Amino acid sequence: MKRIALTIFVCAVVAAACAPRQAVIETGVSATLTALAPTSVLPAGRATSTPAPIVQPPTATPAASLAPTTDPQPSATDAATPAPAATQEAIGSPAPTPAPGLPALGAPIFADPFDVPGPWAVGDTDDSTVTVSGGVLTYVQKAPGSFSFRIIGRQGADYFTQVTTTLPGGCGAGDKFGLMFRVQDTDNYYVYMIDCDGRYRLARYGSGASTSVVDWTRSSAIKRGRNAVNKLAVLAKGNDLALYVNDTPLTTATEGVYADGRFGLWVGSNVTNNLTVAFDDLEVYSLP
Repeated sequence: MKRIALTIFVCAVVAAACAPRQAVIETGVSATLTALAPTSVLPAGRATSTPAPIVQPPTATPAASLAPTTDPQPSATDAATPAPAATQEAIGSPAPTPAPGLPALGAPIFADPFDVPGPWAVGDTDDSTVTVSGGVLTYVQKAPGSFSFRIIGRQGADYFTQVTTTLPGGCGAGDKFGLMFRVQDTDNYYVYMIDCDGRYRLARYGSGASTSVVDWTRSSAIKRGRNAVNKLAVLAKGNDLALYVNDTPLTTATEGVYADGRFGLWVGSNVTNNLTVAFDDLEVYSLP
């Protein structure tokens, strides 16, 4: 019995001696675990990486640009009409004193002395040859039984227009030439023409076919023969049309199919090879 009691006593002493060390070990382990625990605070001295700001690229603003100015393209109705830079304008000039027999006129609004080609399509075609030099537009119609013309881009409605013509080579029966006005296109226009027999006519072309507004009429005011000079003039005011030659009134007509349009020069050969007509001083005046 004493041996059992002694054994129990020894075990108790040993347990008591070992208890404080176990507490120290547990305390050390606890401290170690605490030191290893995660923290939201970064160690001092380490730079924090700040995310780079996201920069939106600038929106590209298109540079201001002018719409391309294009000069308009030549149409089939008035072949290769150049810009009228060389054509003389006479806007704002005082109204001229009309010759006896002519109506009162307003200010000149357009004039071409034919010093340079200006707005006219010059050169050689199958039907004709046109040149401009020395103050004259020379028009050669090559073959008998044909006609052709040149149109410029000037537009007009009510006006008085005139041009001077010369026949340097003379002409034959039925050869004719004249002044186009209120031109719509190559198939639709008016033309006031005279021929080498001393007659005049006012024709309306529609879809390429001609109708006489004023049929062929003889006049002693028309000069005939080689180097004959004739000044042709037309007054157009609404539906009222009047024809003049060499400052002499010829006739009037009422015609309202074409109210406005462009101008042109017209030559037709009936019997003459290379019928030549020289045009000079095309002028357009407003009406008072």
